[in-house]
Order: sequence, then C-alpha cells, then structure tokens
Amino acid sequence: NAEYMGHAFRDCEQFCEALCDGLLKHVLRAVDRGIAPMLGSLVEMLLALFATTPYSCFMYLASVLMATFAGVHDAEPLVVELLLGIAGHAFRYFAGGEGFTLYPDLVMEFFEMVIKVLRRVPRLVIRPESPEFLESLMRCALAGHMVEHVEASRAVVAFFEVMLLTASVALELPFAQPPSTLIEPLSHDAVPFVQQAFFAFGPDILAALVALALDRFGSMRSELSAVFYQCAQMLPRENLEPWLIGALVGVSSEL
Repeated sequence: NAEYMGHAFRDCEQFCEALCDGLLKHVLRAVDRGIAPMLGSLVEMLLALFATTPYSCFMYLASVLMATFAGVHDAEPLVVELLLGIAGHAFRYFAGGEGFTLYPDLVMEFFEMVIKVLRRVPRLVIRPESPEFLESLMRCALAGHMVEHVEASRAVVAFFEVMLLTASVALELPFAQPPSTLIEPLSHDAVPFVQQAFFAFGPDILAALVALALDRFGSMRSELSAVFYQCAQMLPRENLEPWLIGALVGVSSEL
C-alpha cells in the first residue's frame, strides 16, 4: 500500500515524488472527499514521513488534503492535526536559517499550504486562543523572505497579503485588486488579533517588503504592490509612515 511504499522508499526522493505527485494526488482529485474514511491514516502517514524526510512532495500532498477537507466540520480535528504537525516539522527544518537555503521548495510549498487553509477557514490559522502558532508563522516568513527562490519569496509575500485580506474582507476595506479566489472573512472578534500581529511585526514586515522590492521588484511587482496597498489600508498612518521610513533608512544604510 501507499504507506508501506512511502516508508520503504523514503530515502529515494524521486520515487516519493512519483508516489505523491504522480499517483496519490490524482487519486485524491478523483475521489475528492470520498477518501474521508482513510483521512486519519493518510494524516498519520504524512506526519510520520515528513518528520524524518523533508521532501516537498509530502507537504504538497498534505496541502491537497487540507484544501479538500478544510471547512468540513467532522474532518476539522484531523485538518488541524495535519496543519500543526506539518508546521512543527517545517519550523524544525528551517531552524537556524540554513533550511531556507537547503529546502527552498519546502518554503514555497509550506506557505502555499498555509494560504490554502487561510483562504478557506482562516480561524484554523488565526487562532486567538493559540497566539504562538501565528507568531511562529510570522517569524518564519520574515526569516525566509529573501530565500534565493523567486516562487518561495512570492509565497511568503502572498501569505502576508492573504493575512491582510482576511481581515480586510471582514472590515469591508478596499482592495488593490479583487482577490483572485474567494477569501473567507475572519470573524470580527479575530480581526484585532491580526491587527495586533501586524503591529507587533510591522517594522520587520515593511523592512522585508522594501528589501524584496529593491531586489526583485521586476519579477514580483504585482504581489508587492498588492501587499503594500493592503498594509496602507489596515495599518494606521501614524504607524505606517515611521515604519516605512525606518525600513528605507535601514536598507539604504546597507547599500
């Protein structure tokens, strides 16, 4: 079975990619939520494999499962278990900074996975009762934003943008452009939690965005423009202006 093959061949990345991307992905798409009776076993398998082998194909398969079952009430405990478990292992792989260089595909898949959940059921990511998870996500995004992989950087910027969009939808704020896919709004009692997170990390986020704009604006113009616009909508001007000036001064001093 897939679990046996995954464990038996986990040292062969090419085989694992073929198993996840070439077989299991298509099975999941074909049966969709009909796979529900096996969801617990799949979650257990993916967490066990990813715990010892940092292959992005395992994270991609986890992302497909979360996109399929996010919002399904009966499946929510397993979706949360998978999200927190994959994130915990990812944080470990990225720890110390070397992981961002060693596993740029993992950075991309990780933030794309988080975005899928954010768009569908933001309360599973933005959890006021567990603030340490969002804080870890923010720190991870800030640590990995300049990874030498444009798609990974693009996923990090998209994470910040979707975080802002979930709150912006709830507050009925304007958008730089309509979201390309449906954004589920946050509950109103969770919006201040997002605002507080951006206040706490605001100077660092703007510094990261300015650094990316200087380094990769040609390839990330639309993404950076959108997230700067949403920052301007969400953050008070008395905070935004000094943070932006500080970011520009910081970057200019390094030139």
